[in-house]
Amino acid sequence: MQIVNAFSEDIKQIIRREIKAAEGNEVFFLLEIDFKKNLIDNVEVLARGNQNSAPAIIEYLSKNSMVLHNHPSGDTTPSGPDINIASKLGNKGVGFAISDNEVKDIYILVEPKEIGTENRINKKEILNYFKEDGPLSRHMKGFEYRNQQLEITEKIIDNFNRAEQTLIEAGTGIGKSLAYLIPALYWAHENEEPVVISTNTINLQQQIMDQDVEFLKKVLPFKFKADLAIGRKNYLCIRKLKNIAASFRGDGEQADFAKIFNWAQKTKTGIKSEIKFNFKNEIWDEVASDNDYCIGSLCPYYDDCYFMKARNELFNSDLIVVNHYLLLSDAVMKKSGYSTLPKYKSLIVDEAHNFHDVATYHLGKDTSYKLNKRVLKKLYDKKYSIIPRIRNKLAELSVKNKKEIYQLIDKNIIATIKDLEEDNKEYFLLLDKYFKRHKKQSLIITEEIKEDQDYQEIIQKGFKYHNNYEKLLIYLKRLIKELKIIKNYDKIKADVLELKQNLNTVNDMVLNLLFNLESSDDDYVFWLEKYRYSDEYISHKSALLNVKSHLPDMLWSNLRNFLLTSATLSVNDSFNFFIDALGISHPEEVIVSSPFNYEKQSRLIIPTDIYAPSHDIFIGQITEDLRDILRTFRGSTMVLFTSYNMLDQLYNRINPELEAENINILSQSKFSRHYIMNKFKSSKNQVIFGTQSFWEGVDIVGSDLKYLIIMRLPFPVPSDPVNAARIQLLNEEGKNYFYEYFIPKAVIKFKQGFGRLIRSKNDKGIVICMDNRIIRKNYGQVFLNSIPDRCPVLKMNLREVIDYVAGEE
Repeated sequence: MQIVNAFSEDIKQIIRREIKAAEGNEVFFLLEIDFKKNLIDNVEVLARGNQNSAPAIIEYLSKNSMVLHNHPSGDTTPSGPDINIASKLGNKGVGFAISDNEVKDIYILVEPKEIGTENRINKKEILNYFKEDGPLSRHMKGFEYRNQQLEITEKIIDNFNRAEQTLIEAGTGIGKSLAYLIPALYWAHENEEPVVISTNTINLQQQIMDQDVEFLKKVLPFKFKADLAIGRKNYLCIRKLKNIAASFRGDGEQADFAKIFNWAQKTKTGIKSEIKFNFKNEIWDEVASDNDYCIGSLCPYYDDCYFMKARNELFNSDLIVVNHYLLLSDAVMKKSGYSTLPKYKSLIVDEAHNFHDVATYHLGKDTSYKLNKRVLKKLYDKKYSIIPRIRNKLAELSVKNKKEIYQLIDKNIIATIKDLEEDNKEYFLLLDKYFKRHKKQSLIITEEIKEDQDYQEIIQKGFKYHNNYEKLLIYLKRLIKELKIIKNYDKIKADVLELKQNLNTVNDMVLNLLFNLESSDDDYVFWLEKYRYSDEYISHKSALLNVKSHLPDMLWSNLRNFLLTSATLSVNDSFNFFIDALGISHPEEVIVSSPFNYEKQSRLIIPTDIYAPSHDIFIGQITEDLRDILRTFRGSTMVLFTSYNMLDQLYNRINPELEAENINILSQSKFSRHYIMNKFKSSKNQVIFGTQSFWEGVDIVGSDLKYLIIMRLPFPVPSDPVNAARIQLLNEEGKNYFYEYFIPKAVIKFKQGFGRLIRSKNDKGIVICMDNRIIRKNYGQVFLNSIPDRCPVLKMNLREVIDYVAGEE
């Protein structure tokens, strides 16, 4: 094909926009090509330069692509260096082109080549790994052949070979991570393109990288590269650190940086999680890598940049492990022509039962006192903030209109920032007072609230706040314009670029503030919220309700094949809830049960003689019986709650007597999840009282956990802003929200909670569900259908549980 015909007007517009953003200088682009559609489907800026040249970044280029750079002069005749680089890339099948700044004249030096067709992976070879006499059995101590693992592996191989979209529910103990990792690595190896794996929890990421990947490096017949991609703010910024160090005096608040400075001398990765000592989050914010501070190749520490080195490593990876948040952030960024991850076409989403919720909240547009304060501090706070640094550098330069620029900085920009700091305090303090009057955990911005005169007065203050932000944007743009025409611009060019990055962030904050002030987008729900343990002002939050209308265009349509998997994706043996919620069309559906023998390993006990948990006397009725049950169990027990209110009430009633008998309750109200898990595993007579985060991601194998008590069926909270908004939408559509939303959400969570107990073939235990609506209500059968096959269900009086357990022992 003639590549010049593949430039659509949209692609040309993106290129023109980036050249304009680079002040008409040279920009080095990577263009990715869809040969089947005969079009360029992605543009990425690799580097920016000056009027005469730009860095040629050619080490990390994907196949089926070409590079293009502009000649600001308008003359597209290639230079000697252009021809040399074009020759090197052409031998790899990568095209090379030159254009003018308006992308009207495009000169193709080397036509790109379609590099290879897709290579199918060998099903027989891969399935052999999982057989009784296969490679896994020879390398893995205690390997067990599982027919279920073989079954899902075959489906995953088909997913790659047939370019399918697949949902797989794989019960606990199947070994699904190896079932998808081996086909994924074979695909990456055979086709020289990365596969991305997204998880919800750090625990699973660590398992994949530290255990599964290291194991497979010893087993697979080829070498491969796997990397964990983490957010930018996890990396140390050397330039930030150096600027702070220049004004470091070792006393007062700055003394807190001493440990960071010391660690920075030793670290090789610059990753925050390496640090073993305690420090405030605010300290890390001062030295963390972020977009606002990054000046790319103009940075004097660019070659040593921890984030850039890690990002470049991803372009050589066969397997990239991310979390759901980073995956979605990257998908949003790609729409604007930027990205954190290299282009990929194959995606595996593990822990996929969380994906809808993560998308709902992560794609919201929040604003808060803390967020705005942080942005303003980056502009003007300490000596190393960007405005003071520019002002100080100007003092050292011979600038014709220095006085006018100083006035712009001092009387306009700094004065407006100070006004905004006061606006920020006043606006969110007023919201805070308004919120407290309503005495709710969250306050949804309904039409009724919008018409409230007191709220309207606060919003008017908010619009004044917003107008000052708009003024700041104007002043910052004017400063940038003035600085770009000074005689010694090259000496402050890096600072001006940083200021432009900050300008973009301020612009985002302005848009988010206005978005929440108006609270008018029907695809979103808006509310006020204050974190349970925070002293900060209120936050104005929003969440995307219509996820299914956004994800197809944002993510699914850009993929060749994708797999969503979890131990809990189906409700009544159907994937319909997730298929609809995530906007997936006609996927392959697979449900495979756990290989564990639940008939022998577990029991579900349902007390028949107690009130429903919503009844006023429920807590008073069960207090003594629960205390006696925990006394009998003497630890090895996890009690799952759906609210801190019930947890705290029962803890306060039961703990004193159990503590006197050396039985320790680890309450999530009092201790961190990390502390609770370590203490539970390392000490005897421990009982966990946990809420939301303990319903999943807890993996306690063996006799440490023998008893699981579910206090209440985990229905969504109707007053939660997202739930309340979805209830309203379903009602407006004439649907039954309880059966179409509440029950599916509750069943998925119930399955997750139930799955905490039996984690290996040798585990044995008892689940007690204190919510007997599971047998008294018609919908209870949906929950019973969700428990593992053959698990016995016993009904008895609560006091009989003690005798039953004693008999089992």
